[in-house]
Amino acid sequence: MKFENFQLETERDSWKERNRFGGKRETDPDAEVTTLRKENERLRRESKNLSRTLENQKHRIDDLEKTLTKRNSTLQNKESVENWEEKKKIERTLANLKKRLEEAGIREAELVERLERREKHIEQISREQGGRNYDSDRLQQIVRVLKTEKEGFDQREINMKQEIELWKERGKETMGRWDQSLKENRLLKARLERLSKKVEELEAAHQIAQHPHVSFPSPPKQQQQPHYSPPKPPVIILKHSIHTQTTPIPSPSPTRETIRYITVPQPTPLSLPISPSTTSRGGPLETIQESPSSSTLEDKAEILKLRKQTRLFELRITELQEEIEETQKRYDNLRESYTKVVRVDRERLKDTEKIAAISVLRDKLVAKDKEIDFQRRRINDLERKIFHFENR
Repeated sequence: MKFENFQLETERDSWKERNRFGGKRETDPDAEVTTLRKENERLRRESKNLSRTLENQKHRIDDLEKTLTKRNSTLQNKESVENWEEKKKIERTLANLKKRLEEAGIREAELVERLERREKHIEQISREQGGRNYDSDRLQQIVRVLKTEKEGFDQREINMKQEIELWKERGKETMGRWDQSLKENRLLKARLERLSKKVEELEAAHQIAQHPHVSFPSPPKQQQQPHYSPPKPPVIILKHSIHTQTTPIPSPSPTRETIRYITVPQPTPLSLPISPSTTSRGGPLETIQESPSSSTLEDKAEILKLRKQTRLFELRITELQEEIEETQKRYDNLRESYTKVVRVDRERLKDTEKIAAISVLRDKLVAKDKEIDFQRRRINDLERKIFHFENR
């Protein structure tokens, strides 16, 4: 019995030493799970050994009780001081054995309870580890997808910026062409008005040439002559040239100016002599001599030429107006493209906010892992304190 007691005390001390030095080390969850499983196996073996020891002690107690009963039956009439001391010694031994038996039973129940708690703790750690691994894999997959999308958005942003610069250059070029077209349109309208006036003058001259005898009133500022006034010199209308300058609509190639000269000949000189029979009372009468037929033909040809030129100017104005409308359409397309670029930029900002939210979620998971590790260490410390408190 003393040997068994000594063996139990030795096992208890070794178990205390192992728990004292083994509880200070911090390992990863997998190693901790393995250590806990080994500890559970050792506790199971120890519980079995204690159970066998309890059974042996029970058998010994029964044997001693039987022996004591026999001795009491044989020594009923032979009681002595020695027998009484031996009886007391046996009773004390039995009481100690019963006490140790109760303590062993309590210790066994505590070990079973701790074993169940350890198994539950191991299962919880395994579930948490599996959940963390799943969350980590999912987060890594999301991060990879977001990185790919971010690279795509960055490339789209670069392309959009290049396209914006290109459209800006095209817009500047188009606006310059538009301004130049407007200027040319105004110039052509002014020239058209001048040519219209010129055509009217030529038509009036042509009508005058077709009526040989036309009387004109005397000029209002002419003084009346009491005597015969000599004939006035004929009025000669000289030929002159009209120079027009047109600028073509600028194209994407470098702009060039072309100058076209249109020579508009005037009708042949018309002599307008004054009749010598004019008096101061009746007023001067001017007669227009009819010009040759060739001059009339030239005037008609010139009028037709001016009309053709006017028609060309009108066509040119129409082309410029169409060019202005096309430029306006290009400007609208450019504005729509710019709006799309702004919308894409806003969507990219929203995606950036989503990436930031995922980073915050990852930080929260890391903080949760740290909190779990802290709680695990705290549980181990409390168990060590309880164990040391019970074994004092």
